[in-house]
Amino acid sequence: MEDLINSLPGPMQLNQTLFIVAALFLVLLVILNQWIFKPLVAVMDERHKLVEEGAEAQRSSTKTVEESLARYQERLIEARRAAQQRRNAILKESEMVREEILASAKEQSMALVQAAATDLETHVKTARAALKEESRELAQHIVNSVLSRASA
Repeated sequence: MEDLINSLPGPMQLNQTLFIVAALFLVLLVILNQWIFKPLVAVMDERHKLVEEGAEAQRSSTKTVEESLARYQERLIEARRAAQQRRNAILKESEMVREEILASAKEQSMALVQAAATDLETHVKTARAALKEESRELAQHIVNSVLSRASA
């Protein structure tokens, strides 16, 4: 084995420089780990934590918005239902007022028709009485005319 090691070219031979390079590598690894890798991992962990917090905040905000939207939709439906009920009540009330106005107008028109009928009946009676009186006077006049001719 020693022959094999001695037969290797210069840089590949095992000697004390290999141990020095290995020691320097380990020292460099410790230094790099202490000064670069740990801070870098800490920064990356902090960034990951911030990203996770942001994602959680976004999920929480989305949930809050969805809940608010659901409450808004419920209130909107309730407001529409209340408006429809109010509209129906107003329609019923206006129908009742309409019926009252029609009934009142009907009563007034019936009263006017009744008054006109009474007035007409009074005028008819007056006209009949006047016609009877005129026909009596005319008959009397005719009788007087016929009698006065007969005596002449």
